[in-house]
Amino acid sequence: MSSIADRPGFAARSTDFEAVAEFFVPKPSPDIPAKYWAPRIQALRPVKVYTHRVNVVVVQRIVGGAEEGKYIHIPVAPSLGAADDRQKEVVTMIGRQ
Repeated sequence: MSSIADRPGFAARSTDFEAVAEFFVPKPSPDIPAKYWAPRIQALRPVKVYTHRVNVVVVQRIVGGAEEGKYIHIPVAPSLGAADDRQKEVVTMIGRQ
């Protein structure tokens, strides 16, 4: 694995906070399609559902650009798989009764 300083454009922008922060701030996953929402998630009447790291975000309202709803913590082992694997695991966990 290369260091952050080896990434393209880092040296030229190393004093730019946003350029540095983009490597450390986790980005939310794409929305989980409604067809995968379990009845318990549907009961929360979400506007959208997505994962943040390995946790689930159930957005129930968006007011002035701010999301309101539930943040569901999913405890996992310290060794996490690839992002795609985590997304599949969360979708599977949501679907369990």
